[in-house]
Amino acid sequence: AERLAREVEGVKTVYNHITFDKEGSSIGELASDSTITTHLKGDLLCDGDVRSLNYSIKTESGVVYVMGVAQNEAELEKVLKYASNIKNVQKV
Repeated sequence: AERLAREVEGVKTVYNHITFDKEGSSIGELASDSTITTHLKGDLLCDGDVRSLNYSIKTESGVVYVMGVAQNEAELEKVLKYASNIKNVQKV
């Protein structure tokens, strides 16, 4: 997948964070991940300085993946800070 992504014209950077969960996630983990994602989306939506529609959020096993385009460095830092400060987040 990483090799294919790198071959696409115009792609500047590829971050390979693909993981495999041999045992699957428990209902509790899925609920926690969903809560984290919803919390972050709400934080971004309520912040007038952040264009929340520019971001896609996915949480897997407490790891938050933020994909999108920030308007500037200040917005990016704010988004990452929101994500880092949510309970049960292991990594952003």
